[in-house]
Amino acid sequence: NYRDRTLWSKEGNLLKETGNSLIISNVASDNVGTYQCRIDYGDVSITSASRLSISDIILDLKADNYFVSVGDSTLLTCISNDPDTVIEWIVDGIKTSNGVITVSPTESKISLANLRTYVRVQCAGQRNEEVALSDQVVIRVRGFIVHPSSKPQQYSEFVTLRCQVQSHNIVSLTWMLNDQKMEAETKEYAFMSTMLSILTTSQLGRYSCMAKFSDGTSISSQPAFITRINLEIRSDFAMQGKSTTLTCSVSGYTNPDIITWTRESDVVFSDSSCSYDAVSRQCTSEYVINAVSIEHLGSYNCIANYLRYMTAYKSPSYHFKLLGFKDPPKDIVAIATRPTKISFNYENSDPVKTETIECSSDNGTVQYHSTETKGEVSTWSGVVTTEEKNLSYTCTIRYSNGYVVTSSPARITILDNPVVDAPQQTLFGKMARVSIAVNYLDIVPVIGWKINSDSTIETSSTIQGSQIVSELQWPVLDVTAVIATVFYSELDLTLTETTVIKPIGVEDVSVVRVAADVYNLTCTVLTQNLDVSVSWYKADLLLDKTIEVELNGGKMLSVLSLYSLSDEDYGEYVCRATFTHSSETSSVVFSLKRQC
Repeated sequence: NYRDRTLWSKEGNLLKETGNSLIISNVASDNVGTYQCRIDYGDVSITSASRLSISDIILDLKADNYFVSVGDSTLLTCISNDPDTVIEWIVDGIKTSNGVITVSPTESKISLANLRTYVRVQCAGQRNEEVALSDQVVIRVRGFIVHPSSKPQQYSEFVTLRCQVQSHNIVSLTWMLNDQKMEAETKEYAFMSTMLSILTTSQLGRYSCMAKFSDGTSISSQPAFITRINLEIRSDFAMQGKSTTLTCSVSGYTNPDIITWTRESDVVFSDSSCSYDAVSRQCTSEYVINAVSIEHLGSYNCIANYLRYMTAYKSPSYHFKLLGFKDPPKDIVAIATRPTKISFNYENSDPVKTETIECSSDNGTVQYHSTETKGEVSTWSGVVTTEEKNLSYTCTIRYSNGYVVTSSPARITILDNPVVDAPQQTLFGKMARVSIAVNYLDIVPVIGWKINSDSTIETSSTIQGSQIVSELQWPVLDVTAVIATVFYSELDLTLTETTVIKPIGVEDVSVVRVAADVYNLTCTVLTQNLDVSVSWYKADLLLDKTIEVELNGGKMLSVLSLYSLSDEDYGEYVCRATFTHSSETSSVVFSLKRQC
């Protein structure tokens, strides 16, 4: 305050006689040199000198976001044109290494997290004794740094709510009650880029704080609720045979003296040491039930007793359910590649519902599932397909309250598919042979046969090692469905294998008089729609006077007509049906006796 003057000079040449600062615009090479500042205090002078040099280090500083909300983060990147430069970070004038990520010798990043106020950032590049600074970047923050907090009330007492917002362009803070603007007296404090508003009230309802900014935008705080004392019972889950904990939460300004637990209005527990949190103003009491059983079910209440006020508050009634498997998954037997049903019962009741049910085996997949609910017990059914041997599977139930229960592993015994050996066609009237072979593990099945769904035909079976074989033979006179049943008595499991066998060949040869001295010899052939040719012979001579008619149902009629009979026309006629892999003949004798 008593200095006479300030002198600026360069290399001994006077530049300026007043002012603390010397501003050099558009720095060029002729500005390089040593600069001196001298301050005169009467007969006393103080001098200081510094050299200005021009660096060829160029630093480019950019931010992903220059405007962020309170609590958010942003990433800044600094790129140097010189790989020999060491990049450092300066945040609000202080060097820092927190959140710095070195990408390469020429690139460095810094992550600024949980921002609650604006920050000024620069990066510096140092090479030997030379230091260069980037332009300064300002990250501006907007949002609430203090939200009004909920305050439950025991009586109609006054509550103080606070709301504080951070922004460089905040204009006003307004309190809202049930989404309506409040005309209430508040205390407001503004400091730099923040504004704080304090409201004192006793009204019940939903409170929020609205901040308006100079750009015409506005934001609202999280809501806060002023309510009277509240009691609530909670329970994560209850599994039969296991312990469960019921938790009673009491919110309010005053810590209750005693928490009383009741079931069906009978006192089951009293807690005089309720754990009270002065910050949240909440007291929690726990009632532990060991080895939960059906006898523990019922209506539970917790009662907050305030002896000094001669009053008590009772919670709403609470009913817990026994969750989990009522009938857990059991060992099952599956046939390789065939769908096998998985089924079990489980508890599924309000207020806790199941969200997902999954069953999986070592190498099997559930193809589909269905659920049937009766009362509070549901039955889940799924189908698993697998080809592996001796697997195990587990089922998992996920409830809406977050509880997850997984069954103990159950065994899947995989049996081989029965192997049937049967012809598709058999000559008419000939014996057909059908056999079935079954590989088994520990359980030997019983094999039975049915023909066209008739009663079971008893046959004998032979055991060869770990395989049982059964065979059936019978004359084929018509299209026949042969059903083999494989019954596992210990598993109450029956498998069926159906084979359809169709007869082929000559079914009948007949003689019919169609006119005076005219006769037709008819050969009926079972073709089953296969390729077939029919020939007529007499005394080993092939005859060609035939007519063939194709009928529906896999039959063909071949007709040989005889006219103006002579003695040579009488005798044995043979009908031959020729198939791809076989042939069959049948004959008829045409005689005078037959004519009569």
